[in-house]
Amino acid sequence: MCSCMVHNTNVVWSVANYGILFGRCESPIGRNVLYCMRRFNGVLSDILSEEFDAPVWKHATKDISDEQEQSVC
Repeated sequence: MCSCMVHNTNVVWSVANYGILFGRCESPIGRNVLYCMRRFNGVLSDILSEEFDAPVWKHATKDISDEQEQSVC
């Protein structure tokens, strides 16, 4: 979502900005942002910041054992 908001192609940038800022639940990207805000208890600026990847990664990998991580590597 963040990369779409800063994309250098006008079409991608426009669709993302409209969907997130104006479309909200009427657009897929707007629904994804709202879902993330609820799931991770954040505000729009948190969700769209580059630092947001860290808590998502931590949440997604919390149940992975060291053994599983090593097998992927």
